[in-house]
Amino acid sequence: MRKKAPPDREISFIHIPKTAGTVLAGIIRRAYRPADSIPAHNLDELMKLDPASLNGYRCYTGHFGTALQDLLTKQVPTVTMLRDPFELYVSSVNHGLRNQIRCGLNARDIAAASEQRWRELGPYQTVDEVAGLLVAGDGLPLLNHPLAISQVSNGQVRCLGVHFEIDRLKQATERLGLAEELAARSGPVPDRDVYAEAVRNLESMVVVGLVEDMEASVRMVCRYLGVGPPAEVPVENVNPARKTAGSYRSSGTLTARQAAFVDQVTALDREFYEHAVNLHARQVRAASRRWWQVWRQA
Repeated sequence: MRKKAPPDREISFIHIPKTAGTVLAGIIRRAYRPADSIPAHNLDELMKLDPASLNGYRCYTGHFGTALQDLLTKQVPTVTMLRDPFELYVSSVNHGLRNQIRCGLNARDIAAASEQRWRELGPYQTVDEVAGLLVAGDGLPLLNHPLAISQVSNGQVRCLGVHFEIDRLKQATERLGLAEELAARSGPVPDRDVYAEAVRNLESMVVVGLVEDMEASVRMVCRYLGVGPPAEVPVENVNPARKTAGSYRSSGTLTARQAAFVDQVTALDREFYEHAVNLHARQVRAASRRWWQVWRQA
């Protein structure tokens, strides 16, 4: 059986963490030859590549924020995926907790050090109770932890609106983390200039995808590439400790104070997400009209 030729078009997928991007990145990369895809998946790996080689690829997917577009000397059509900010914040905190536990941090030490914080929002009574939740992968006691607020809140605005000091990144000797770099460049809350840049980047994208409309998002990306969509969109990189298949907001696992806090620290992302929802809807309608016209002419 003859293998289908790779897409004629180039693509850059800005992968915002915890937005089902692993699924979409896999679909995109499988459409291209391995040699066409950038051999980097995160900011640290990107900055270690020879800058002269970057323009030679045709498929770019990774946790790069805006750094890639600042490094390239060509324009590459861009896509991204966004997620409801409430769901994204809780998911990201849980993900960060799992990483800390995997790195060897002691759950009881984390619980003890953050006791003042988790007593402000949650119904928790003892350090041991919270430590047990953390070991099980439940990060709700850490929703108002300073690191969560600085590195997770309004992450979609930060990822698409913050520009890096590329020369400094090139000279960095420590491992570069996207969340840490974004927080360092945008402060506790991104300002309106960062928000405006994020909106400009979003409005220039050929596909604005949504986790909440995953199938339509995947179809639009596949249509842009000229490849067939998968028969079923796979599910990857899901929290194994998650107790509900629905939304965190409707699950009943957050207290009213916890939910109100998440809404408060994701307010800018909420405004941005609503703009993305409108862009996505327009793109879906436009794609449907094009399909109908092709069908009528067939």
